Amino acid sequence: MSQASLLSTLSSPAAVFGAPFGLDVLRLIEALEARGSAAIYVARDDKQAATALKLAQFYRPALEIIRLPGWDVLPYDRVSPSPAVAAARCAALATLAQRAANAEPCLVVTTASSLVQRVPPMETMRASSLSVYKGGRIEQDALTSYLSINGYIRVASVSEKGEYSIRGGKVDIFPPTGDEPVRLDLFGDEIETIKAFDPETQLSTRTLQRVALAPVSEILFNDQTLALFRERYLAELGSPVGDPMYEAARAEIRRGGIEGWLPLFHTHLDTLFDYLGASALIGMGALAAEAASERLAQARDYHAARLEAAGEDRQARVLAPEHLYLAEHELSAVLQSRGVARFHAGTSDGGLDLGGRQGRDFAPERAQPEINIFEVAAQHAKAQHDAGKTVIFAAWTEGSASRLEGVLEDHGLPDATRIYSLDAARNAEIAICELPLENGFETDDLIVIG
Repeated sequence: MSQASLLSTLSSPAAVFGAPFGLDVLRLIEALEARGSAAIYVARDDKQAATALKLAQFYRPALEIIRLPGWDVLPYDRVSPSPAVAAARCAALATLAQRAANAEPCLVVTTASSLVQRVPPMETMRASSLSVYKGGRIEQDALTSYLSINGYIRVASVSEKGEYSIRGGKVDIFPPTGDEPVRLDLFGDEIETIKAFDPETQLSTRTLQRVALAPVSEILFNDQTLALFRERYLAELGSPVGDPMYEAARAEIRRGGIEGWLPLFHTHLDTLFDYLGASALIGMGALAAEAASERLAQARDYHAARLEAAGEDRQARVLAPEHLYLAEHELSAVLQSRGVARFHAGTSDGGLDLGGRQGRDFAPERAQPEINIFEVAAQHAKAQHDAGKTVIFAAWTEGSASRLEGVLEDHGLPDATRIYSLDAARNAEIAICELPLENGFETDDLIVIG
């Protein structure tokens, strides 16, 4: 049985060795394809998650890959997550909420801090999605109300996700699920055209038949949620007298840090595990489990600091960590009941071993000024290629890849091919791609030089 097949059969936690970063993402994708379900790759931080996302896109360009970032603020911070992060989170959650149980396989890339964070109920995100199509009908007031309730900000000219503008019968919206804003041209209540456009030039780029809208805030302002908010505030935090944030929320104004009251706007909160179901395969990258524990400890510490700062005479008006985050025992229980691969770069005598190892480190050569590092790397690539392996040089950007191509040619590798997917790399002699890896990895048939 292949390594991916073994990985795809996991129904409980297992330590998986011989899986340096990069190879773990590839093998998890192969396993989810064999399993025919969704999978989660949990990175230790945002930087590793961003790289894992690019790796997944390189390995499988056609695979549905969903990025779910964590809030880019500290627990109990008095500021809100950035609009870009809030929009990305809502887009991911709305997409997952709309997925059918028998949908095609998909990979969710997230971070340890996002994994332990509670999220709005799946049914709420599903109900808050709206699809509009050419020839359909929608009242402009109803559309404006939807946008306001779901966190969109009205501006003069749309440039960022989560913004909208209205000029007569034209409504510009930048949905969190899209790469470009869209312009709805209304004639009365009928949608005559839908066009994507460049926010800088305002020129149309393509015509669309349909566009899916999703919330851009995890806190929704409507009569039902505001009534629930008032009720739960009194139950959890006591009298709201003298609380300006409470008054702002009642007036449907989103003040910085209101996300700390997320549980008060919903009857309950879900987790990412609820969105993906029990059959999802979970891959924990190196140090991801430790990062999750650190995040929970950080939440407890910051909560205690807020209480201490409030003092005896002032009410802190902050919710306990268990309202916003999974408790340690809850996280442990859910991971124990799922198929979880805990990836390790090193090897082991027991357990599942994917057979990979960290790639060649050229640090010793870099430390010796008289040695040309590029000549050494080119010789190493030649030797690996002669041994029957696919060799990929990974560069951080398109520009660095172009420069690397010239350098390799100067050092005896004139046939390096620019590629943009793993399939293309396997058909090349020596390949160069834009793939941000600090360190490479090697397997029996593949070597990536980072």
